[in-house]
Amino acid sequence: MKILVINGPSMNMLGIREPELYGEGRLIDLENLIEMRANALGIDCEFFQSNYEGAIVDRIHEAYGKVDGIIINAAAYTHTSVAILDALRAVGIPTVEVHLTDINEREDFRKFSYVSLYAFKTIVGKGFDGYLEALEILNAYHRVKTMEELMDRVAEAVEAEEGERYESFHEDVKTLEEYYAKSWRADFELDEAGVFPEGMKRGVLSEDGLYDLLEEVK
Repeated sequence: MKILVINGPSMNMLGIREPELYGEGRLIDLENLIEMRANALGIDCEFFQSNYEGAIVDRIHEAYGKVDGIIINAAAYTHTSVAILDALRAVGIPTVEVHLTDINEREDFRKFSYVSLYAFKTIVGKGFDGYLEALEILNAYHRVKTMEELMDRVAEAVEAEEGERYESFHEDVKTLEEYYAKSWRADFELDEAGVFPEGMKRGVLSEDGLYDLLEEVK
């Protein structure tokens, strides 16, 4: 899994800019923290920071077909940039929006986010930890989508009674069983909490969907 982390204008000034609001950690400290957690999760992260709207739009476009998720703090462009919103919509990559401070508790002009019109989750006011939460959410999202695709293949093979002709059938069933034993409950609770996108397919997370399929292949 590969995730692109985008930070917008003045994020290069972390540790200098209003530390009473944004903390004393630098951008490199934030990136190192994210990379440590990503390594633990087996995720490959790329980092990009720019003070220029067009550069951010270009980087989003370049991510098309190359990354599985985006974490973005568009900073000041959050409240002004239709261009960044359009770029995110154009590439269709699952996106989580992050802000170090709680923008809902700040000046009125900061309370509206164009990015939130696309991002399926917005995390505010948690400092650096917000990025780690975003990483965990995208990891869970990717895991669920992967299991959905796997479940569809196994279900189609079962329905067609072609399990034995499906080369990786038993291996895929084992993967689904391991997911159900180790990760299903946590992902189900995330879904119940409204973390995943509203339009996301949920067969693998339904109370009986995956369980019934596994019972069927026994």
